[in-house]
Amino acid sequence: MIELNKRDNCGFIQGIFIEEEYRKQGIGKNLLIKAENYLLSLGLKTIKADVRLNIFLEFYKTLGYDIIRRKNVGSYRIIKNLEKSKDKNDELEL
Repeated sequence: MIELNKRDNCGFIQGIFIEEEYRKQGIGKNLLIKAENYLLSLGLKTIKADVRLNIFLEFYKTLGYDIIRRKNVGSYRIIKNLEKSKDKNDELEL
């Protein structure tokens, strides 16, 4: 689920969930790329999320997200500038 914030020109990932038996098949990656392309088509320039579990950080890193440690919160903020990654996403369209 992605929340749209046109005022700040960004989308916020509320959650991505893939049943365990379907993980490691590229489904999450493909969903996220589709969401990024959709946000770009709406004119949004950034996508963000808060991540609490370290196991998900590598997933986002491989897709070009920057990871920011949030002090005193126990989570990470991930962020990606969609305009900078537009050419890469175009190559990965589904």
